[in-house]
Order: sequence, then C-alpha cells, then structure tokens
Amino acid sequence: MVTVEQVIDEIKKHLTPDLLKDQYRTDNVNNPLFGHCYHATEALYHIIRDFQLPAEFMEFKPCRGIDESNIAHWWLQNEQGDILDPTAEQYKSRGIQPPYHNGRFRPFLTKEPSKKAKTIMKQIMSTECLALCQ
Repeated sequence: MVTVEQVIDEIKKHLTPDLLKDQYRTDNVNNPLFGHCYHATEALYHIIRDFQLPAEFMEFKPCRGIDESNIAHWWLQNEQGDILDPTAEQYKSRGIQPPYHNGRFRPFLTKEPSKKAKTIMKQIMSTECLALCQ
C-alpha cells in the first residue's frame, strides 16, 4: 500500500509554475514550492479520500494560517495537532517555520477539487506510486 509520504512526494513532483497565480511566479523561481500550498494541500486531501489511505489520515482537515509576509498558507491537520504539509519546505528552506501557530481549521473554497488540484491529481494518477493503490 502507498504511504502518505509517497503521495506527498508525487504531488511535489507535479507542482509547476503554470499552476501559479501571476503574483507568486517571481518568488517561485528560487523557491519552487512557493505559491502551491492551496492546490497541493487540496490534492492531498482528495487523494487521501479517493484512495482510502489508512483511516488515521481521514481525520485530517484543511487548515490555514497567515505567514510573516501576510500570505495565507494551507496544510492538513488533525485534532491532535499532527500536520501534513506538502509545501512546508518553502518555509523550512529559508530557516523559518510555516505559520502553524496561528492556523485555523477552514474548509476549502469548493467541495469538489479545484481545477488546479484536479490537474495535479490527474498527472499523478498514472504514477507507479498511486497505481499500486488501485
């Protein structure tokens, strides 16, 4: 069975600049995960459910916090405070922590995956990692 870490690794491989809003593209050049947190987290959330990863991951819900630059950051978190963050490295690579300290559980903007999340999900569906789950 595939692990959540393998899924996160696959998601990160498919975070490309064409998925970004224009305002994030400049900072993304030197920090390739910058600007991808929402659609990467959303893709992870839906993949966990679609592929029925172990039950403990079904408890993870979307969270949003605001970083020191006043930019929203998204990740998944459970009630115990465990975090799944496919783009945490955008902060850690700069020696700072993601804004988990001010995070709040928030629903995604839509119930169904967004167009960008669907793009990521479609790209990784055929990978060996996820093919093992089917």
